[in-house]
Amino acid sequence: MASSGRCLALITFDQREPDRWKGSCQAMWPVALAATQATIFFVVLILWPKAALGLVLVLAAAPLILAFRRLDVTVSAAGVTIAYGLNGWPRQHIHISDIVGVGVERVGWRSSGGLGYRGSLRLFKQARVLVRHGECLRLDMVRGRRLWVSVDQAEGAVTALADLGVGN
Repeated sequence: MASSGRCLALITFDQREPDRWKGSCQAMWPVALAATQATIFFVVLILWPKAALGLVLVLAAAPLILAFRRLDVTVSAAGVTIAYGLNGWPRQHIHISDIVGVGVERVGWRSSGGLGYRGSLRLFKQARVLVRHGECLRLDMVRGRRLWVSVDQAEGAVTALADLGVGN
């Protein structure tokens, strides 16, 4: 049998580390808030048409509110990735070398100043990403920074990060 001299090889270039742990947290309050905004927009538009231009700005905030409906947290050898919203965008990545400690804490939305993204890692050295009250993954980072993320079964993330050498 003669060979044509060709060889077809399937090569994949995906060099990402496999995920060690995945978790998520989902809330219904952003959907209710966005629906309320849309309802108010249409009621005011019907009753007072001149206010439509200002209300468009209020309605434009609905996608931003819906971005906090769902959080997906992934732990890999590269670090921790937090994906916001249903499409997973925007994303926030914390490199594994920046994490010095982890833990699980119970956080209430009243003590945090509300739901959503609160604080700033750059300015205030602490931030909270909350879509509901309850169990949160706490990341202690270099330079005294600290991030809390509401996620179900956060203890699994702590175990995965401990397996990667991050201390409690």
